[in-house]
Amino acid sequence: MFVVLYSHPGVCACCSDDDGLTPLHLAIRSANTGLVTLLLSRGADIAVKERTHGANALHLASTKGQDDILELVLCSKQFAASASGNDHGLVDVTDGHGLTPLWIVCTAPDAKGRRAECIKLLTRHHADVDVKNSDGDSLLQVVASRNDAETTKLLIGEGAALEPLPTKNGRSVLHSAAQANALDAIKVLIGAGAQPNLRDFLQNTRTCSPVFRRLSRVDLTGMHVMDFVCLVL
Repeated sequence: MFVVLYSHPGVCACCSDDDGLTPLHLAIRSANTGLVTLLLSRGADIAVKERTHGANALHLASTKGQDDILELVLCSKQFAASASGNDHGLVDVTDGHGLTPLWIVCTAPDAKGRRAECIKLLTRHHADVDVKNSDGDSLLQVVASRNDAETTKLLIGEGAALEPLPTKNGRSVLHSAAQANALDAIKVLIGAGAQPNLRDFLQNTRTCSPVFRRLSRVDLTGMHVMDFVCLVL
């Protein structure tokens, strides 16, 4: 492909196959930074999504924690052109599963090795650290609930909110971590200043969390977060 692109400047860098994969997608998948650089210089479209997962160039690079390729895409002219004023362009575009690049970097197993670098790159380009999923949970809530203390600390360092955002149940990140028995993450949250006496405004009296199935008769409405901790421990 290098030879073709160098020898034939008119070759289209944005063509796609039956799966919607462009040369740029394939170059990112194969971690070929040189080819990614060349394709971007020839006008490869970073916004095009492949058909299987609805992933664009940023999503694909985020999945593997490819910070070098992520930086190339984020520093491209096309990315800069997509952002204007308070609109930060492609950095918060979701894939076919409703996930932003930052969400993918923080949760994809293959991104772990270079996660810190990728998080810093994305937040430097104004990625929303308080992004929420379709259930109304923030990224920090999900990461902390998985007991991923390292990523929890990274997100807090980038300004992720500890206390409730406008959500369905008003739970803080600490509520969610306590309910999941995520002790390592709880230590990080408390150390960062999470309020242990904050109450939620959950109207349901039961939770379907496996940790609490044995506690199905306990009324959780308005419960202190430390009550959650005591119940789990």
